[in-house]
Amino acid sequence: MDPFVSVIISAYNLGWCIEDTIRSVLAQTYQDFEVIVVDDASTDDTETRVAGFGDRIRYVRHASNQGTVRNAEGAPTRNTGVRHSRGELLAFLDGDDLWEPEKLAVQIEAARRYPDAGMIAVDGIQFNSSNGMIITPTLFNGIVKEYETLPYGAMLSASLYLPMLHHCLIETPSQVIIPKQVLDRVGLFHEGGGSSDYDMFIRVAARFPIILIKQSLVRYRYQPSSWSGQIDRRRFKHFEPNIAIWSRHLGIADEETQPVIRRRIAQELYEVTTSAFEDGRNGHRAWALSFLFGQFRRRPSWRTAYLFFRLWCPQRLEAALKPVIRRFV
Repeated sequence: MDPFVSVIISAYNLGWCIEDTIRSVLAQTYQDFEVIVVDDASTDDTETRVAGFGDRIRYVRHASNQGTVRNAEGAPTRNTGVRHSRGELLAFLDGDDLWEPEKLAVQIEAARRYPDAGMIAVDGIQFNSSNGMIITPTLFNGIVKEYETLPYGAMLSASLYLPMLHHCLIETPSQVIIPKQVLDRVGLFHEGGGSSDYDMFIRVAARFPIILIKQSLVRYRYQPSSWSGQIDRRRFKHFEPNIAIWSRHLGIADEETQPVIRRRIAQELYEVTTSAFEDGRNGHRAWALSFLFGQFRRRPSWRTAYLFFRLWCPQRLEAALKPVIRRFV
């Protein structure tokens, strides 16, 4: 018997593109699914656009905005969709992304082949919303070596807990299907603080194998106004949410994994403060000084103070004092 899929579309002020997103779902070659659009209290014509599809869509609207106000990203809409869902499998789709027609069919085949999987993820591309140009040819970030050698269309079952703790391997929830019984065990998306999808991926990977499918079936739309922001600033946008995620997992990880998480937090602090300093030297001085000062207030360290001082003082003075300061630090 074919599994029933609940497609949960998150939307906020996406009237300009939501119809294309819905059409990409209705055009799937696998048709045993329901579509739930959860509107996070949009102020544009999103509701009117969705209504045009009639009873093919279940429309749920939040009475007030949850994602933006609470810095919760798409977590509240995804959780609302889960609560209204009837499917054995849950497929998530951001309201500005698109699916290729075979996306669900390929993932259903993977679900049949790997019934113990905690999550099934396909690949895709990121494209520029303004001109349609491809920005990145893959949505898997630094994926495991076994995957890289696979032929196109192949599937890989992998334990990704430790790699996922290092960084988010999957770009967007629009790539994944998660069995509902898995969410019953790991819980819903964390609401508050951002990067809720990354947090979910870690929780699933900690308990279940993940299936990676080397097939480009998602079109991830890039627009600077999205929650993630401009590409060249995303690391700073996700920095604090990621630190919070790793800190939460530190509290529940076993003794063997805790040092891995501590090293990852230390590495991220080092790399991000260094990047901020370099940005300051490359024309974003006021922003970088503010960022480094904020980091010093949250997590005082000699190194952050040193980077702040180097950026604040004239370079000639810095050059004169650098040997003494570095010896002291």
